[in-house]
Amino acid sequence: MILREFRDLVGRVAGLASDSDFVEAAILREVEEHGKLRQERAQAVANSAKERAGNWVRASRDSEDAYKTRHAELGLNPEAALVSKAFAKRLEPWARRLREEGDFDGSEAPFPEDEAAAADWIEEQSAADRKRWIRGHSSKVDARKEIRRLAEVAGLDVDPRPRLLKYGRPGKDHVKNAPVFPGTFLDRLARETNRVSEKTAFQPETLTGYVLTGLQPLISRVRITKSQNTCRVPGGHIHSRCVTLRFNAADVAYDEVRSLYKEIREFFGAANTERLTWPEADFLSLVDSMGGPPEYGKTRFWEEVLRRWKEEPAAQYSPLNSWRAARNKYERLDGRTYIRELPPPIRRRR
Repeated sequence: MILREFRDLVGRVAGLASDSDFVEAAILREVEEHGKLRQERAQAVANSAKERAGNWVRASRDSEDAYKTRHAELGLNPEAALVSKAFAKRLEPWARRLREEGDFDGSEAPFPEDEAAAADWIEEQSAADRKRWIRGHSSKVDARKEIRRLAEVAGLDVDPRPRLLKYGRPGKDHVKNAPVFPGTFLDRLARETNRVSEKTAFQPETLTGYVLTGLQPLISRVRITKSQNTCRVPGGHIHSRCVTLRFNAADVAYDEVRSLYKEIREFFGAANTERLTWPEADFLSLVDSMGGPPEYGKTRFWEEVLRRWKEEPAAQYSPLNSWRAARNKYERLDGRTYIRELPPPIRRRR
């Protein structure tokens, strides 16, 4: 079989993307060992690809928090795999010590290569911790109120967000979060995975999986973070968006960079549109400075816009010959919502 057909077949049988690095690695091994690609070997190669994929904690789960921030990542490649293995080797003593603190009868992973069992245990333990906490303490809401009161007295800025343990579940594409409570092992695990994540390219959920299952964690090769923010001001709100890219590995293909560029443009509502020029920005500013299109006397308004525009230096780069041309130009530019005040963030249904 030709390579493309064999790759597609292996991907379908394995339940993986045909361009997955796991599929590519399995096919390469097949060529090295057997010299050619045969259809009857597709199942064996697919099994090899699935085995490779099963030995890693996923790094490509999307996550979204209560602050309208969404995270996503590019997938695995050979460089990321080697770096991940090197980092994980250095983290092994750290993981063993955490397991010992968790009363798991030793330093070995308590749920070997079983992410589902680990997820079940986290959820059961979180629920049990919550019941014990409620019996012996006041509510977290009361505690946060007291923290804010004391911070105000001391003149400090605080942001008392609840601490959560991030973890993954097989078959789920999004990161899951479990509430943790002070003095518990889950609280300790959440603080440690967050601390290590901030200083390395590993995400907290992959570190949680590593501690509990022993599965090899993956670094985030490229992580894209999209945020939507709202600022209250007298008379209304200001909505804004931002995108942050974090590169943790050098091996990023040009096509991947193009896909990131496309994703950023789409996030800002600028997909399939030309970039705004300085003369266009000057023209919009001129119309806005005149109060925008009126409800009555529109022809006189656009004639005045045309007269003033011809006096602007930028007019030589964007000439207009009639008031209709000025009106049409403004309507075309004003339709680009990404250069105007952004609409309120869309709230996802949970």
